[in-house]
Amino acid sequence: MRQYIKNIFFFVLRIIQPSLGHHASILMYHSIGENPAFFTVSKKEFERQMAYLARKQYRVVPLPDLVAMIRNKNNISGCVAITFDDGYDDFCTNALPILQKYRFPATIFLATGLLESVRHTTEGSGIPLMKKNEARRVCKANGIHCMPHTVSHPDLRKISIQEGIDEIEQSRVDTENISGARAPIFAYPKGKYTKEVVVYMRRHGSWEAAVTVMPGLVDIQSDLFLLPRNAVDSKTTLTQFKGKVSGAIALYVKLKYVCKREI
Repeated sequence: MRQYIKNIFFFVLRIIQPSLGHHASILMYHSIGENPAFFTVSKKEFERQMAYLARKQYRVVPLPDLVAMIRNKNNISGCVAITFDDGYDDFCTNALPILQKYRFPATIFLATGLLESVRHTTEGSGIPLMKKNEARRVCKANGIHCMPHTVSHPDLRKISIQEGIDEIEQSRVDTENISGARAPIFAYPKGKYTKEVVVYMRRHGSWEAAVTVMPGLVDIQSDLFLLPRNAVDSKTTLTQFKGKVSGAIALYVKLKYVCKREI
């Protein structure tokens, strides 16, 4: 019932605001496969989503390019950036071939200390992360950028600021060693951060941006160190996906905020 209502909301909101207008949407994925984890999108559904972006001729751009466009106040109308968190092994076998089919770029945020391990989810899934040599190969694929996501994927609110800085900076060193390229864009683990962490990112000029898990759209006025992303997971229907790459997601976020205030 909840999914049905959510579908109706997105369907109606997309009628009201069908395009991105002068905004862009950053999509957030994790695993692409057949495991039962909540954050996993099936290969079939991922193909449908990418086919939709291609059919509707969205401007699918690399995240670093989108960041530069925002910084330089360039036109980002209709842009979509695709991101993946953690660095799951199924990116290589399931996501990459589909991205290459449609010639879409993507950014992978690597939790560098977890590479070559298996993540066990609350649903009882054991999902392997990339081996370092696989990550090295993927990072060199055309259109793929690798960026840091800390070493051990901690909740940055629950460790000291110095421990957080160490996690952030070491993951950048690790990522750059793996990719052989600069890695100046960061993803907060699970979207959690503190004011002190954000201030640190802003004040160290070598960092260019950071992404959260807050839903919504970005524009040329967006805070580069608190960029929203729209999560795509196993519960995301195609109707909802269409809403997340249109102005509907902005209306949806506003509606949720108003409802929470009323409560």
